[in-house]
Amino acid sequence: MKQEYFYTIAVTHKKFSLSEIGKLHADDSSVKDILTKIKAGLHLKELVYLSTCNRVEFLFTTQKPVNKAFITNLFVLLNANLKKTEVKKLVTYAKVYSGSEAVNHILCVASSLDSLVVGEREIITQFRQAYDKCNEFGLTGDVMRLLSRHTIETAKQIFTETDIAKNPVSV
Repeated sequence: MKQEYFYTIAVTHKKFSLSEIGKLHADDSSVKDILTKIKAGLHLKELVYLSTCNRVEFLFTTQKPVNKAFITNLFVLLNANLKKTEVKKLVTYAKVYSGSEAVNHILCVASSLDSLVVGEREIITQFRQAYDKCNEFGLTGDVMRLLSRHTIETAKQIFTETDIAKNPVSV
């Protein structure tokens, strides 16, 4: 059996305008169908979709290679109305993390170290809600459950044991 690998694909304020990121926000009424289609269409074992005002993150496990064709398919499955130029920019500038680098990235996201406002606490709630929703949709499994629990515990520890949230700073 082939090895499953953990990935995160991030589209954030660092490379994209908020209007560009907005094109990757799935409407609440259709998000379950869209994410189920993405999971099946890309042969993902597990999937978590985090969508906030300044980022969209896809956390997933797969045996498939994550290359430009894979990422193109991901964005087109999420929003079939994207123009070819928009998809090309997304594929070119989306940040792809794998393995331990992906875990480190999501820890930084949940603890607000990779936020537009460093020190804001809302992201930990948004991460938890994203996991809970994807879990409710049947998109997650043991890897995402353990990752979610570890991520939330780590972010809480960072907020509790440091002064990061004392004076949030906009980047």
